[in-house]
Amino acid sequence: MRCKRMKQIVHFEAKGSDRDRCADVYSHFEGTDGELFLLSDGVTGSKYGTEAASRIHRAISDCLRSIPDFSTARESDIQLRIASATCETIYHMQQEKGCCRKDLASTLLAIFVPTEGNDIWTIHIGDGMIGWYSEESWSPLSYPQNGMLSHQTFTTANQPLSPHVRVQHFLLSPKETQIIMATDGLDEFYDRVTLEPGPTLSHAIKTGNWECILSNSEISDDASIVKIKLSEIE
Repeated sequence: MRCKRMKQIVHFEAKGSDRDRCADVYSHFEGTDGELFLLSDGVTGSKYGTEAASRIHRAISDCLRSIPDFSTARESDIQLRIASATCETIYHMQQEKGCCRKDLASTLLAIFVPTEGNDIWTIHIGDGMIGWYSEESWSPLSYPQNGMLSHQTFTTANQPLSPHVRVQHFLLSPKETQIIMATDGLDEFYDRVTLEPGPTLSHAIKTGNWECILSNSEISDDASIVKIKLSEIE
C-alpha cells in the first residue's frame, strides 16, 4: 500500500473590496489517521458566521476522529455524522448568543486525506468549489450548490441540513496531484459552462502566484483558496 505525503500546502486569502474584513475561515487539523483541511465563507449579514465556522471546523474534526476505520466508512454514515455535529454546534451557539440560526450561517468546503491509501474524502455545504488538477487536466470534484437564485446558496444553518451535506470519496491517480478548494469569491475566474479555471486561475495554480488574482481590486467578495499538493511514496 502506498502512503501519501503532503508535499505542499498553500493557503491564500483576500478581503473583498466591498467588505470591512475577510469573513473566510481556514482550519487544518492533523492526526494519526490523516489530515483535515476546512474552508468556510461566513454568509454576508451573519453576525457570528466566522466564529460559528471555526467551532464547526473543530466539531467536524472531532467527529471524524471518532470514525474507527475509514477504509470501511460509508459516505451516508459520514454525511449524518457531519450534519449532526454541525447542527449541535449551531444549537449550542444559538443558546449562548441568543441569536437566530441565520446569524451563524456559513458555507463549508473540506478535504480529509487519510494517512494511508490513495484516496481522499470531500465534504461540501453550499457554494465554492473543490477540484483536482493534475498533468494539465482539471476535474471538478464538488460543484457549487445554489438555491432558487444563482446568488443564493445553502449553509450550515439550513434545516434540515443532512440533504445539503455532500460527502464524496475519491481515489487519486496519478502519483502527483493538486487538490484545490476555493470560496465563491473566485467564481469569476471559472468558465461558466465547464467550470474549468480560466487562464488567470490556471496560471496561479501552476505557479503559485495567487497575488495576481487575490490582489485584484475588482473582486468585491472575500476570496480564499487552499492548494494541497500530494505525492505518493512507496
